[in-house]
Amino acid sequence: MNADVIENYLLNKMHMLKILYLFFLAAISFPALCKDVMTVGWEPSPPFQWQAEDGSLKGLDIDMVRAVLNHAGYTVKFKRMEWNRLLNKGLRNGEIDIALGATKTANREKFAYFSDLPYILWDNVMLIQKIRQKEFSHIKKLSHIVDQDITLGVARSTIYSNDYEQLLNSSAFRKHLFFVAKEEHAFDLLLSHEVDAILTSGIHLQPEGPLNPNLVVQMYLNNDTESTGSHFMLSKYSVAPIDLVRINKSVSELQTNQTLKKILKQYALQLYKASRLTDSTEKRPATVN
Repeated sequence: MNADVIENYLLNKMHMLKILYLFFLAAISFPALCKDVMTVGWEPSPPFQWQAEDGSLKGLDIDMVRAVLNHAGYTVKFKRMEWNRLLNKGLRNGEIDIALGATKTANREKFAYFSDLPYILWDNVMLIQKIRQKEFSHIKKLSHIVDQDITLGVARSTIYSNDYEQLLNSSAFRKHLFFVAKEEHAFDLLLSHEVDAILTSGIHLQPEGPLNPNLVVQMYLNNDTESTGSHFMLSKYSVAPIDLVRINKSVSELQTNQTLKKILKQYALQLYKASRLTDSTEKRPATVN
């Protein structure tokens, strides 16, 4: 065997070893491609996420993620985990693949992907007593309450819209707010005239009988900025970019064919009877995390 043949043989061997080495690095550095099962983190937060008496999971977020992942060809596995642990451990170590109802932030993008499109958009929806419609007729934007003698009931941990989040930085706006733990607590205060209006996420306040719509009406306030949305947040440790592409494609297709809109409509805000007043200091899971 001449020297050229030997040299070519060795070069080919070295080339093959280099390729195998690169594959090895890819295998230990990136999540497996084309996952079959997605583990979704959840915690009780009705009407978005809750467990029925028969053990099944229900809620707006649950229905949305099931529709998107099933359409994308995944099997869905749910794992209960408190939100802070899910953020600080679950997503960062790959124990959880997907978190629900997440607000997209630069800090979270360091360890997580976000769906390109939110699966829910949030608007400024204000509820008022119907007899006060004329009094509120000049309020077209959330910022308009700053110069008015209006007390607005809001849930402490909820981000209703980008407008709302930005206005929270203003002391002039915050002095008009009455913070409670849960949206339904604010609703009770509205019915008892202890606040003038309340903001709502636009989703069911509570699963009770409907209230006469002649008592309370909805006002939709124009947003100056794009609505805050609920995104799927995916672990960079356990979810590959190709999975993100599949999920984004699924969200887009289900928005186009109105599937996600139909799911949202099932949970759209209805006006409900006042609940029994409870401790307003109770901790409220965030509607939009």
